Amino acid sequence: MKPIRDHLKNLALALAAAAGLGAGGAQALTTTSVINLGPPPGTAFTRGGGLYTQIPTGTLPPGSILRALSWDVSLWQGDPYLGDLTVYIADTDGTNPVLQVGSVGANVDGTAPYTAAIQLPWNAGGNYNHGATASTTLTASEGVPAVDLNTKTVFLENCYGNGGWAGSITLTYDVVALNVAVTTPANPYGYVTGTDISATAAVANGTPPYTVIFYTNSGAGNTVFAQAGQVTASSPPYQLDLGTLPDGVHNIYATVADSNGGNATSAVNTFYTGVIFSAAASWTNSVSGTWWDYPNWDSSSGYPVSSDATVINFTGAGTYTSTHNMGDGFLLNQVNFNNPVLTLAGNSLVFTTHGVTLPQINQNSANAVTLNTPLNLTAMTRLGGSGGGAVTISSLISGSGGLTKDSSGTLTINNINNTYSGGTVLNSGKVTFQSGDTVTPFFGSGPVTVNPNATLEVNRTNLTNPITLNATTVTGGNSFGSYLGGPVNLTGITTFDFGTTGGFTIAGNISGTGGLTTVGTTQWSLSGTNSYTGPTTIQAGALSYDTAAAVGPGALNISSGGAKVRLNYTGTAAIASLTLGGVAQTVFGTYGSSLSGAAVQNDTYFAGSGTVTVSPIITSFGIPGYAGVINQVAKTITLTVPFGTSLATLAPTFAVTFGSCNQTSGAAPSPTFAAGNPAHYIVTTGSSTTTMP
Repeated sequence: MKPIRDHLKNLALALAAAAGLGAGGAQALTTTSVINLGPPPGTAFTRGGGLYTQIPTGTLPPGSILRALSWDVSLWQGDPYLGDLTVYIADTDGTNPVLQVGSVGANVDGTAPYTAAIQLPWNAGGNYNHGATASTTLTASEGVPAVDLNTKTVFLENCYGNGGWAGSITLTYDVVALNVAVTTPANPYGYVTGTDISATAAVANGTPPYTVIFYTNSGAGNTVFAQAGQVTASSPPYQLDLGTLPDGVHNIYATVADSNGGNATSAVNTFYTGVIFSAAASWTNSVSGTWWDYPNWDSSSGYPVSSDATVINFTGAGTYTSTHNMGDGFLLNQVNFNNPVLTLAGNSLVFTTHGVTLPQINQNSANAVTLNTPLNLTAMTRLGGSGGGAVTISSLISGSGGLTKDSSGTLTINNINNTYSGGTVLNSGKVTFQSGDTVTPFFGSGPVTVNPNATLEVNRTNLTNPITLNATTVTGGNSFGSYLGGPVNLTGITTFDFGTTGGFTIAGNISGTGGLTTVGTTQWSLSGTNSYTGPTTIQAGALSYDTAAAVGPGALNISSGGAKVRLNYTGTAAIASLTLGGVAQTVFGTYGSSLSGAAVQNDTYFAGSGTVTVSPIITSFGIPGYAGVINQVAKTITLTVPFGTSLATLAPTFAVTFGSCNQTSGAAPSPTFAAGNPAHYIVTTGSSTTTMP
């Protein structure tokens, strides 16, 4: 089959030239019809005398498309004004009008309420003088519709008084010529061995009945056609059975003759017999085309078959669009983009598991790929590959499966109505979105996990999915703002960088053992009920808390150089520790701005009316009758016990403000107390630990 592919383009061009064939397109001939009113005194019309038929329905050939109306008339009889004369285009009985030109707003006949939807003046004015003349031309730019005059009647009418006019009215229209095209076999379609093939033609315009003759040949380089048969009919289908043909390349065209002597010839279609289907197909062409275009595929693998084992490779270099037209719901396990700058369009693809192999979309080059085909994910589908080229998914993503991104390049998700429910895991590269300002389920309805080597870039993006941020980076720069409205789980320290203009809000509740660091110079905010225990670090810009509940209970670190916390609430929020400009604050109590009434006021690092409270970590320690002395700065506890007390069984009770302790209150520590060997009580708040002593 390889020689067939090599000679396709040259063969098709040679056949068309040898046979003298056109492309099969409809040609339009511009012509006119003149309504002649005669010389003065012209033709008289009586108001209420009915509609005066000028060009009956069916007079002009089918496809006579109106383009313009021209006047050159003068008033000679009666007493109406010049503007009474009206052209009216409607059905034979005057109903279903499409155009009224002349007396705008008037019924075109005094005894019937006919008024067209499109009414145009011909600017004759209110001249009542015999001999008054008017000339004008109206086209599509003035509102003349492209109506087929073959299906309508053209009337004249006098709308108000009795009168008569001389001169002429000209209708300019395009007559679309007779046309024929071979619709099957399609160009360049393939058939498996032994297929019974029918030839079908589509005929447009002209006057039935039609005689359609099909001509075919076989073999690469053959320019000699033979008549395969003919069919005469007044309506479709215009069809001929070609039977089964030997394996190879074939060509077909058709001619048509109508009852008025019109003739037309179609373009040549090339098709194939003896093609194969396989579960490992490779698109090797470098030009745009459809999946049924057989030359687009490597002939050794043939067409792709719809199955859970199917792997499709795109290896043809260049920039092109591959249009999937093999039917909705095409099953496959894997698609590999190995070279092209490609747009994949057309019908839906269903990614499914083959045995234990999960479905895959692999970007193996640096060239951009755009997916415009709807994607149905039935299992967790991996977006991976060895290349860093961008991938854009503009179509709907649905299904019970999910998406795992392992590719190093940027993934852009543009559909705001995705419904897939299996979740999204981002392991590498960047994910971003088209701009929007409503709740946008770009990630479907499932949970989202963003891991350390991936970046989530918001762009006026409003997400409500449950999101786990695992020591990752969240960026953005759209001043209109974005928000995360679903629950957020922090594991590890996640960096938020919105540059100088990016607006951002986490409205969902934040939990987890992780923390957050903000580095952009813009302001963003937290407004949920937050329980995450890791540190919050503001290196630049401002972090705004809309409620006291939004302040995480872990450590709060505010860097020097302009970083600030805005406490936009009333009351106080407890935190584990506070560091300002790199200096740990050892004074326990409330901190805030000069507007807050805090015990420690600092407008360099705080704004707003709220406060944060720094409390001792271990607030009490001792045994019955004996209390320990806690040094919060030195992180030591001294407990004096009666002489003879067994240190090995000593089990003090204690209380902590935040976090969890490695020892249990009321139980002997592990290891136990011993002379010269103090026990260690380690309190962990998120990723921070405090050891006493």
